[in-house]
Amino acid sequence: MPQKNGIEKDAFYPYVKKNNLERIGHGIYISEDVWPDKLFILHKYAPTAVFSHEETLYYHNLIDREKRSTK
Repeated sequence: MPQKNGIEKDAFYPYVKKNNLERIGHGIYISEDVWPDKLFILHKYAPTAVFSHEETLYYHNLIDREKRSTK
């Protein structure tokens, strides 16, 4: 059964397992060596969300890195 972008589930899921990809959201998979970008994931879930403060500065390249939470 063809899926979006022409990738069939029967081919996709074995690829995910073979390459040790982790599902972090609906349709979003990452490899083990990648740091998950929580703001990107949030944007995928809520594309009309408005970012403010440090996030806005980060996206407009006005600061050189994302503020990390100490929680």
